Order: sequence, then structure tokens, then C-alpha cells
Amino acid sequence: MRGTGGKTVRRSSNFPKISYPTFMDGIISGAYIFMALAVLENVTSHVLRTRHMGKQALRLDRLSRWLFPIAYLTSWIVMTLVFM
Repeated sequence: MRGTGGKTVRRSSNFPKISYPTFMDGIISGAYIFMALAVLENVTSHVLRTRHMGKQALRLDRLSRWLFPIAYLTSWIVMTLVFM
């Protein structure tokens, strides 16, 4: 990375090494988890539809519309309480 004055600055040397998880670690981990769950829900819904189980797929989709936002908001609240 180029810093001011044309000097090369290594970003990793500017930050202290810490051995405990931070709030940002929780955010990034939570984002990966929710992305994986969303992909899993989409694949499951697709498999149910291809097996002519459309009612179950529709039920899963409707449940996910409410469950994902509630779980995401709850995880943010828990992370805020734990890390702050």
C-alpha cells in the first residue's frame, strides 16, 4: 500500500495483534453464517420444488421471510451486548 510521500506502508504493521475476537469479527462471522443459511434455504426450496413438493417449499419461503430478519436483528443485539 502506498502511503503519503511515496513511502510504502505495510498495513499489518500498523495494527496491534490481539488474541480475542472483536465486534468487527462478530459482524463478519455473522454475515458469513447468514449468507450460508440463505444459500442453504434457497437450495432446499429448489430441491423441494423439483420433487413436486411445492407446498412445503412455499411454507419454507414464507417462514424464512420472517425468520431471517428476526434472527439477524437478534444476532446484532446479542453481539452489541457481548462486545460493548
